[in-house]
Amino acid sequence: MDQYVVDLDKNTCSCREWDLNGVPCAHGIATTHYKGGKPVEEYVNSCYSRTAYLRAYDNLIQPINGPNLWAISEHEAVNHCGEEGHNSRTHNRNIPPKQKKKTQEASGSKRKTKSKAAKGNKKVGEAPNVSL
Repeated sequence: MDQYVVDLDKNTCSCREWDLNGVPCAHGIATTHYKGGKPVEEYVNSCYSRTAYLRAYDNLIQPINGPNLWAISEHEAVNHCGEEGHNSRTHNRNIPPKQKKKTQEASGSKRKTKSKAAKGNKKVGEAPNVSL
């Protein structure tokens, strides 16, 4: 059976779980119940408190109106390609797909094949020639 040393004054346990996450481990909780002192909640790190949570989210970014409520700009929209009806985001949507390249057979070129010497001149099921 493993034994762990719990120090309630320093909020530590030798298993190091309490040290790592700031919440009492099972050994720390058992020790607080055995000693009968403060409630377990008082041994939890202050970063988990309600006040710390509210402080962290105190400066939230406020929501803004949607695009339908935005003010209309006096400036012209930027059009990089010079064509009307689309912008840089929609520029490539109406372009027809690229033509596939012709295959070698259709273009009349012959595929290169290995010579019989390069293949090793072996028959199916025959062991390779290995010289030691």
